[in-house]
Amino acid sequence: GLEIRLVPNQDEAVAQTRQRVANQVVSDIESQLGSQGSNVGPGDIAVLCSNGKELRTIQKILIERGVPAVLRSDESVFDTTEALGMRLILRATRNPNRPDYVAAAISTHVFGVDVSEIDGMKGSEICMVKWAQRFREYESLFERHGFLAMWNRLLQEQDSLQHIATYPTGERQITNYLHLGELLHHHEMDVHASPWELCDWFERMLDGVDGTDNEHQIRLESDAKAVQLS
Repeated sequence: GLEIRLVPNQDEAVAQTRQRVANQVVSDIESQLGSQGSNVGPGDIAVLCSNGKELRTIQKILIERGVPAVLRSDESVFDTTEALGMRLILRATRNPNRPDYVAAAISTHVFGVDVSEIDGMKGSEICMVKWAQRFREYESLFERHGFLAMWNRLLQEQDSLQHIATYPTGERQITNYLHLGELLHHHEMDVHASPWELCDWFERMLDGVDGTDNEHQIRLESDAKAVQLS
């Protein structure tokens, strides 16, 4: 039957309340899956919510607890954390002599460098020079052969897909990063954009200046036997 729950007012921030509700939803799902004699599997359960951020929170908790979950959303891929990561990477490839841009780029999951390592790098001029040189090489590749050549080289050199896959939401991150790469490549080819023009276009897309269409909607992850979030 239908069950309605009221969340008591505990004078906490909205974000804390949302986290508490998300934890309760996940606990309810786990209790359904763990019921004795139940034939209910993850693929038999769906969570409906009007807020994409809340769905991602629920997905993260489910995956951390070993329950497969996929997100079905009409959100734009430009509204994701991975889009912000791509912005940082593009800025660094266009400004390899800016240590702050380079440090920000390597803080993304694409590079697999943890916070303590980055803090150590900032204090090492030799280390930052090496990273700056690497981004100058990416910049040169971007200018000579286009975005896709640069992006593929970067992903390969950094073993990006392998270590992103180790995160609880790795499949979602990989799907978004590859999708963003495709969109950048297609725009570059469609309008013959220079690296600077392509980066400017991407910034406008993140700022919502140029609008989005169906091609920009978040793509589905594999959904076999997974809780459906939409």
